[in-house]
Amino acid sequence: MSAINTENILTNYPVAGQDNDSQGFRDNFSAIKAGLDVAKVEITSLETESANTQIPNDFNSLKQEDMNIHRSTFSYFESGGITSAHTVDYNNGHYQLLRLTGDTAVTLSGWPDIPEGDYEEDGRVSELHLVLLSEDGGSHNVTFQNVITTVTIKKNSSFPGTVTVSSTTNPTIIRFFTWDNQQVYAEYKGSFA
Repeated sequence: MSAINTENILTNYPVAGQDNDSQGFRDNFSAIKAGLDVAKVEITSLETESANTQIPNDFNSLKQEDMNIHRSTFSYFESGGITSAHTVDYNNGHYQLLRLTGDTAVTLSGWPDIPEGDYEEDGRVSELHLVLLSEDGGSHNVTFQNVITTVTIKKNSSFPGTVTVSSTTNPTIIRFFTWDNQQVYAEYKGSFA
């Protein structure tokens, strides 16, 4: 609710047909100026702190509740010519496509930082889908590690011992997720034809 106070403005001043003291004008102008000063602060706050449909918005990890999201999408990022070592940065988007030209060691990085506390308390999970294709039609093996090298990536039971990518059109998809920004889990979704 706005803090603008209009009660101090004398709306019937000046009074028609009588000699009006100039102090009444000064009082009204002062009350109007005070109201405009408050409005300026409130409008500036709305412009800097509210969501805007014309520019990207950063909610700074704040929770949005009781929302009905309709027709939303996720960020997509593509990298080609990948050979040997490659870092996949979470900040590039939830869905990332790697086009491989050789055996590749993928390092996952950029998971969001959570100050003071952990994902379990905040009820948050970070998720990344990795889409793998062979750019040259060759058969390429892929290994994975977390940027925190002391923590292994735990894989689901259907995760193959070696991920081999050979198709230029049928992607292999793997879902990675974490709730503590350290232990990363990998779910092998499979090769799609």
